[in-house]
Amino acid sequence: MKGEIIPKSKKIMFVIPSLTFGGVEKFALEYATALKKAGQHPVVVGIGKNGPLSEVLLEREIEHHAFKLRFFVGQTRRSFLQNALHFYLKAKPMKADVWMGISYWCNIMVGLIGPLANARQRIWNQQSVDASIPMGRTERLAKKGINAYAANGLAPINHIAERHEIPTSSIQRLDNVLEAPLWELTPQFSLAQPRKEIRILMVANYFPEKLQTMAIEAVKLLEDRRPDVSIRLDLLGRAPGGYSVEQNKALAFDLNLYGKVFFHTDNQVKEQLFKQADIGLLATLSEGYSNSIVEYMAYGLPVLASDILANRDALGNDFAVAYFENTVEALASAILVLYDKPEMRLAIGKYNLQRARERHIFDPIQCWPF
Repeated sequence: MKGEIIPKSKKIMFVIPSLTFGGVEKFALEYATALKKAGQHPVVVGIGKNGPLSEVLLEREIEHHAFKLRFFVGQTRRSFLQNALHFYLKAKPMKADVWMGISYWCNIMVGLIGPLANARQRIWNQQSVDASIPMGRTERLAKKGINAYAANGLAPINHIAERHEIPTSSIQRLDNVLEAPLWELTPQFSLAQPRKEIRILMVANYFPEKLQTMAIEAVKLLEDRRPDVSIRLDLLGRAPGGYSVEQNKALAFDLNLYGKVFFHTDNQVKEQLFKQADIGLLATLSEGYSNSIVEYMAYGLPVLASDILANRDALGNDFAVAYFENTVEALASAILVLYDKPEMRLAIGKYNLQRARERHIFDPIQCWPF
């Protein structure tokens, strides 16, 4: 799609799942920040619960709201209609000129409710993570209320076109935005040096779909099979409720991995962990827009990632070793390849850094390409 789909100097509402801090939320934060600096009026709306994103938005003086509604696949028609009505009553008084939905239910609300709320521009911004959600009557109805389609960052346009029956030519790709401090870090190009210990960093919240358990078991498998291989695994992420992280800690204890697996929940140690890391890891069942992968790449790290669509779009297909099937055996084998070949770690790290810089924008004024 060519030309403007965002009017200039208008009130723009980003509808996101919640005000927690995942990939969708980071994307909305960066674009809202950029638009505010460019003189627009962004509003960030979380359909679900409040969370740490609200603190950052407050610091940046960006208007934001948490609606505390719950949409989910398989809900009853009655609960869906009740939530849709509550969304309408909360969103309409904002009188935003532009509505952009990011992720599945957010797009549904933009398409169904946007016309009723008299939003002139209604944008469907899809993520590849929604591939597992069956397209149904509600989605087809919502699409009738959409003016334009966009694919943010890592979402593959061809996949979106096929999945939602949208012509590729009608989809505008939006570049991802990274905060400048990330780019001020020194790329880690000492990776070609042989090491007695190789350090693996996995940045992901402690949720069931994030496979920290598999990573821990892979470390144990390598310890048993290759006693000469010394590996340190650092896991960093939020731990809502604490249950999942405690499960993983118990597993590491049971496998006698003291001094090999470390758990972190404080984001202040993130820069230090990046400086120490030799490999960035993302083991996951599903993914849309992965902050972690882009950050690994921007820091010049080789990346190992679960072989799913969004990860391949982020990392490209130049290095087959970058991907593993979601089994302990496959992950352990991939780690071993990079352990034994420091020159490959260096080559992949340099490639990742170049790819990240070519595909991502971090200039807050120029990031909205319309």
